[in-house]
Amino acid sequence: MLKLDLSDFDGLVAAWEHEVDAVLMPNLAEAVKATSEAGAHEAQANHPYTDRTRDLTKSIHAEPARISGRNVDGAIVADEYYASFVNNGTSRSKPYPFMPIAERKANDVIEENTERACDRFCDTVNRGG
Repeated sequence: MLKLDLSDFDGLVAAWEHEVDAVLMPNLAEAVKATSEAGAHEAQANHPYTDRTRDLTKSIHAEPARISGRNVDGAIVADEYYASFVNNGTSRSKPYPFMPIAERKANDVIEENTERACDRFCDTVNRGG
């Protein structure tokens, strides 16, 4: 006969949730940061516009990843005030879309970065903390 004792199941779940919050979420934040940085660097290196002052290109960067509960948010930003006009165009100027370049690169590397973060989490849990 098989007997399964689940008397400490709540403690096991609590320990698992602690590991997720303490180890996995920071690892995923690093993955999101690396993904955003890769996208920002790609947009800086391979933009379709001519940047005479380099101000727009220098303003493209990755925002720090933010953990909110079980969500991790990251962003690629171009802070120069005219960035949206260059990216989207205006009624008098054609668009030179550089943000889609950043997004494509981020999409290319997100799976690899999150897989690496999950592997680090599993290694930590298997080692016992």
